[in-house]
Amino acid sequence: MMKARKLRNHSGFTLVEALLAAAIVGLSGYFLLMAFNNGQTALLNWESESELEKVHDWAIEQIDFKSKSLDELETGGELTSLEGYRVEWYAEPYPTDTLDLFVVEYRMEISDRRGRLKDWIRQRVVRSGEWYEESDRERLVEEKEKFFEQIQEERARR
Repeated sequence: MMKARKLRNHSGFTLVEALLAAAIVGLSGYFLLMAFNNGQTALLNWESESELEKVHDWAIEQIDFKSKSLDELETGGELTSLEGYRVEWYAEPYPTDTLDLFVVEYRMEISDRRGRLKDWIRQRVVRSGEWYEESDRERLVEEKEKFFEQIQEERARR
C-alpha cells in the first residue's frame, strides 16, 4: 500500500516574498539617505547664511566707523573682509522726529571669490554718527521749539 504523502508545510519564504522584503529594505534605505542628505544640505546652507550675516554685521560696523561725511555715506564704497568677502555698499540716512536719531538704510552686495552671493537691504536706527551735520540738529531744534510755541498759543486761546 502506498501511503498517502502528507503535504509538508514549508517553513521558508517564497521568491516573491523575499523580493518584496528586499524592495522594502532598499526603499527605506534610499529615503533615509535622502533625509540625511537634505538635512546635511540644510545645515550647510544655514552655516553659510550665518556666515553671511556675520559679514553683513561686520560691514555695517565698518561703515558706521569709517564714514566721516554724509556724502561719503551716501556715495558708498567697497570693503573686503579677512575671510575674502567683498562688500559693495551705500547707505541713506533719514532723519526721525527724535533729535539725533536717524534711520539708516544700508544696501549691500556681498560676494566671494566665486561671485555674487547675496544682496542685503537693512534699516537700523542710529544715533548721529561722524557724518552728522550740526546744522541738521539746529534745524530740528527750531522746528520743535516752533511746534511747542504753537501748542502753547492754542492752549492760551482756549
